[in-house]
Amino acid sequence: MTKLHISLVSVLITGLLGGCSGSSENKVESKPKLANSVKPAPVSAVTLQFNKEAVSVTPTSLSLTKDQSGVFTIKTMPGYKIEQISGCSAKLSEQHNTITLNGATQDCTITIIDKMHIANVAITSTVSGLGELLNLPQSVQEGSPFSFDSKARSGHKIKSISGCGVTKKSQNNWHVSNAKAPCHITATFESKFQMPEASKELIKLPIVVHTFDNATTVISDAQIHAQLSQLNRHFRAESLGNETATVSTTSAIATQDTGIQFYLASITPSGEATSGINRIAHSDIVEPLSTNKPEWDTSRYINVWVGDFTTITGLKLGKTTHMPTDSNNPIGIVIDSSVFNTDESNVLAKPAKQNASIEQIKPVRDGLNTVLTHQVGHFLGLPGYVVDSPKTLPCDVITTQNDLCANQLIHLNFMRETALGGNRQLFTKSQVKQMRTTLTSGALKPLYDNSQAR
Repeated sequence: MTKLHISLVSVLITGLLGGCSGSSENKVESKPKLANSVKPAPVSAVTLQFNKEAVSVTPTSLSLTKDQSGVFTIKTMPGYKIEQISGCSAKLSEQHNTITLNGATQDCTITIIDKMHIANVAITSTVSGLGELLNLPQSVQEGSPFSFDSKARSGHKIKSISGCGVTKKSQNNWHVSNAKAPCHITATFESKFQMPEASKELIKLPIVVHTFDNATTVISDAQIHAQLSQLNRHFRAESLGNETATVSTTSAIATQDTGIQFYLASITPSGEATSGINRIAHSDIVEPLSTNKPEWDTSRYINVWVGDFTTITGLKLGKTTHMPTDSNNPIGIVIDSSVFNTDESNVLAKPAKQNASIEQIKPVRDGLNTVLTHQVGHFLGLPGYVVDSPKTLPCDVITTQNDLCANQLIHLNFMRETALGGNRQLFTKSQVKQMRTTLTSGALKPLYDNSQAR
């Protein structure tokens, strides 16, 4: 290529380049800028400071922005309460179960200040039937345990007990491991015996036992409770030791459950609680037939006086002081201490009385004592049997021969004067009817009327 040709090419290239760039003052355009991106809001950590034995909190921390709300849920442990909180401008709810805060501008800590707080839980109870709850506290500290006892009245047992998470610890002892409000114990007591036949109402009668204690004779509570249990077994035809299981066919046909039960009184005439046992310290021999014996309202209680009457001549081991129709004397039953128990090994060794009645012709050692049962029969209007024959009672059983009354063959009756101990085993149908009539429409109707609410 010649120099001329190179020059022309150079000029041409230069012209082309100059035409593309324009004037020398123009600058190359920059790329368009992207829109500004939103910066994330700063996040602050909210933590908690608290006593883990006093409270538990969920969650244990939060991450919040300036405008973001957050909630902590609090559970207070038994025995503590929250006094106040501080930090992060947080607020404690009135119920003290939440902490709320509206955003955080920086990391911060909420401090929960607790205080020991032992709340008392009221212990209430409802009892139905003949029984009571003993040693039941009126209140205990929340979360603490407590125990109490149940006590059925004579002839009764505990049917059910519930409330406060109660559990049975032993036969008559109950336990609550963690008292929380509300704490209400419900107890129901029922008869140990079957209900009488459908046409017969169960009659329950309160007894007060007045004991004359002296240096040589003290009737224990256990003896009194045992005697009442035996009395109930006799009157409900469910005697201990199969007493009624050995009777003849004739006697069995005539035997009947009286539908009458007895229990130691739980309230005094003035309305105070009582065990039904009234102990009287007395160093002298007390005349059991005197009119100055302690006596509770006879329209509400059966009075039984028990004492050591060894030197009293002509005294029966048991005596109904008078029939209920005699209003001139106290109504009640006198029992010698030697026969007021059911354990033969504990029968008191006592000298024979001079001119003793027929009831002590032979010692009372041949079975469970039935003197009180016999005397309660008198108290409820029954006469005794004379020479093994019923007196003024209708016929209970007709024999198959000549339609003769077989009452003379019923030798095991509780009302036989000449029978002792285990030889007294039953009441007959006519006797049951007479005793119940004495209560429901006879001389003892006030006692019957007042006993219904007990």
